[in-house]
Amino acid sequence: MAVAIVLAAATTAAAQVKVGVKAGMNVASMGDVPLRETSCGLDNQTGFHAGVMLEWLSKSRWGIETGLYYSMKGGGEKELDRNEQYEVKATAHYLQMPVQALYQFNLSEDWSLYPAAGLYVAYGLSGKLEGSGKDVEEHGQEFDLTYSGDFFGENMKRLDVGLLLGARLQYKQFLLGIGYEMGFLRLNKRSIPYEDDQTRNENLTLSVGVLF
Repeated sequence: MAVAIVLAAATTAAAQVKVGVKAGMNVASMGDVPLRETSCGLDNQTGFHAGVMLEWLSKSRWGIETGLYYSMKGGGEKELDRNEQYEVKATAHYLQMPVQALYQFNLSEDWSLYPAAGLYVAYGLSGKLEGSGKDVEEHGQEFDLTYSGDFFGENMKRLDVGLLLGARLQYKQFLLGIGYEMGFLRLNKRSIPYEDDQTRNENLTLSVGVLF
């Protein structure tokens, strides 16, 4: 026990541990989402994320970044032509924890670049799926897309796990970051009519933050 405490203290002394806050913009999509008797491919929709971050950086410049964030994801689709006149929007609110390995490249005395890669786990807190109008499929069948309900209802799973890739540029304690998230898990509980694709989260992030 005493040896473990000494080793932990030595490891902490040889590294920097910093806490910070980070927030920014999401550009999210979900692919095909089941809606009533058909499905809709939901593309880019703007959201945001915000939370606290924790960074551990060793003297060898390798480190780990984690934290806890609120993240708004989803997707949307809109068609306004002669046969198809509809709009569908999904908004999903997640509590998300990333774990990333990173490396520090010192560009100058005050500037550093941190490429990073890792995983995230997220849990859906709440969400909404809304639709209006009608969709006509290639085979001529018409679907009424008028709908308003809970996104995480009978059709969608709340748990999501995925890949994280990104980089941040840091000036002293201030940071600017870009990232990409790709969900591994299929979110839809039931099969999607007329489609081979499955519902998965995909998200491009742009962040600003500060470390203390």
